[in-house]
Amino acid sequence: MYANQRQKLGALTIFLLITYFSGSAMAGTHAHGEGHDEGFDRYEGHASACGLWRHPQAVEKLGLSDKQITELKNADFAFRKQQLELKDQLGMLHLEMEQAFADKTPDEATVRELAGKMADVQGKIFIQRIESRLATDRYLTADQLMKFRAEESRHHDGQPKDRHHDKELYGKKKDR
Repeated sequence: MYANQRQKLGALTIFLLITYFSGSAMAGTHAHGEGHDEGFDRYEGHASACGLWRHPQAVEKLGLSDKQITELKNADFAFRKQQLELKDQLGMLHLEMEQAFADKTPDEATVRELAGKMADVQGKIFIQRIESRLATDRYLTADQLMKFRAEESRHHDGQPKDRHHDKELYGKKKDR
């Protein structure tokens, strides 16, 4: 009896850890366009860094050429397609994990295997975001890259300088 309870407690602990960490990894992810109408997508936490071509203010501020816009656009669509495929895989694994825990006595080996697969997909999502950033850096000139990185540092200095608060960069303030 106690062995069965320990097994359930162990499985529950694994499930809670996976749920916690996968929730943290997915925090801020949502369908493109939900509450976002402008800004550098890389700060939205879910889109490729190559997506800055979609924002006229960024294009103008960085002085992107037509060739750069085309290169960024092509890379952005490729990266976003990969991202959707990976998120679909992760969603299926979440469903399989939920199903595994729905059993009266979850199979620990199955749970661990699913956890490993989820971690692999999350790692691929992270690597894909890094690749997107590296691609963006390849398409920008040194001057543009310096401006882009300066903007990035403004978003990571602890101040609320995102597109909802930065009227200078994005031209309007979010109404609350």
